[in-house]
Amino acid sequence: EISPHVDGIQASSSTADSSYPNVKLRRVAFGSCHSREAVNKRLLSKANSTATVTDAETIWDVISSAVQPQTFLWTGDAIYAQKKTKGDTPLSVMQNEYQQMLHNETLGYARFLHRDDVLVGGVHGTWDDHDYGGNDRGRELKEREERRDLYLDF
Repeated sequence: EISPHVDGIQASSSTADSSYPNVKLRRVAFGSCHSREAVNKRLLSKANSTATVTDAETIWDVISSAVQPQTFLWTGDAIYAQKKTKGDTPLSVMQNEYQQMLHNETLGYARFLHRDDVLVGGVHGTWDDHDYGGNDRGRELKEREERRDLYLDF
């Protein structure tokens, strides 16, 4: 078994990715830089216009229907904390952003995760500075293990 390392911190075996021996991947989607604020602005502008329901689809709806991926790879910045803070993003703000992604149906990611016909190979990825707590932030952050765990739980 391979144990992943993040900035010199070894993840426990319970957080390691699972294998999918019976899945032959043919359709993979990947993405990064998800902004809840941008999604909310887009949906609000569509709601204030004569847009149809189709126009209000999120990128996750489009990925689900057009690509129908068997797996999704996050390539960094799965969240951008909306709360403008000086310095490091507090853990509570990061946790809220991850929870919004997982449970707020309006954003589309929750629906994307729960479609039975996609993601048989799971969701995988790597984290980047914003997943860790701020722009161009990393090793110097306090609470590194807690920040890692928030991302891995996501």
